[in-house]
This record gives sequence, structure tokens and C-alpha cells, in this order.
Amino acid sequence: MAARVAWSRCACHLLRPSSTSVARVVQSRPAMGFPGFPSLPSLFPSGEKVIHFSEKKILGYTPDQVYTVVANVDNYCHFVPWCRASKILTQTEEDGRAELVIGFPPVSERYTSQLTMKRPKLVKAVSADSRLFKSLESTWHISAAKDGAQTHSLIHFEISFEFLSSFHSNLSRVFFDEVAKQMVSAFEKRLARVYGPSLLSVAPGARKF
Repeated sequence: MAARVAWSRCACHLLRPSSTSVARVVQSRPAMGFPGFPSLPSLFPSGEKVIHFSEKKILGYTPDQVYTVVANVDNYCHFVPWCRASKILTQTEEDGRAELVIGFPPVSERYTSQLTMKRPKLVKAVSADSRLFKSLESTWHISAAKDGAQTHSLIHFEISFEFLSSFHSNLSRVFFDEVAKQMVSAFEKRLARVYGPSLLSVAPGARKF
């Protein structure tokens, strides 16, 4: 019981109001509730447990630059939200295995991801031995933007997961929007740090599809 109370306090602290939601959750949530706080039905909904997020976006970096940052899992711990540790265990040109530690108090999960890579088009990671997640999969599709030169990329980022615990699965809906919205943004900032400012003529983050 004490653990659930701690979870609820943590979730409420992480929840921030936003005018735009980029997450698509399988189970819809009621709109009613006190401002800034989740309603009880949203904390414990019925139905599907899988949560999915997808975003398409044009970035002012080449496909090869985007691929290099995404495929360099060793560096995830330095910029990916809630990634505490990351290490490539084995890697070839087309596949590999990586160990990651993710979490936020009081949850911390160490797991291995199976990587599939096709330079500079695809980076896919599938959880192999998680004790927290029933499934966890993320995919980056990277291509040259049709309305730009090779200096612009169209990325399609997808992530889906399901907790083994129904309680964690339901509770994750409270803060998933905030986590999801920070993912692509974190990689954009990493690209800017490694390669310099975006070559887009508009502000970073302004063009979405």
C-alpha cells in the first residue's frame, strides 16, 4: 500500500498540463478531473494495456547524422530521459545487443535490448529479458526529406510497451505523455550538440507530419 501511495505522489509530481498531446494511447482517458490532477478512472482504466506513441518529423540533419546518434546506444545515458545507464554488449553492421537501465523513483529496471540496424534507414530495439515489461519496442525509420536536399531527414519514431503488472500499466498513463514528448526532443538536442544547429529555415520542432 505504501508503495502505491509513493507511486501516486511521484506520478502527480511528474504530470504537467500541456496544450498539445503527441502521444496516442490505446485506451482513451476521461477528460473530467481537477486541473493538474488525474482522475481516478484515468489511473485505473479497463481495456488494453499496450501504450503506443508515434511521431513523424523533419529534422535539419542528414540521414547519416541522425542514424549515427540513434545507433550510438552507449551515449543514451547522457541525454535520453530517464535512462540511467547504457552499454553496447555486442554489435555488427546490422545487429547487436545493448544493456540499459531506465527508471525513476521508485522504479529502476535493467534489461537487454536486441538491436536491428540498417544504416542509415533503421534502428530498432526490442527488450529481451525485462522483469518489468511484458514488451518494449522502439523503432526509428530515417529517410531523406522529399522537399529538401540530403541535408534534411524525415524521421518516424515509434515506441510501444506493456508492463507485466496491471498496476504499473495503468499508472504509466498518468506520466506517459510527458515522457513521450521528451524523447524526440532529446535526440534533436543531441544532434545539435554533436553536429551544430539544425539546417532547417524554421525553428527546430516546428515541422511535424
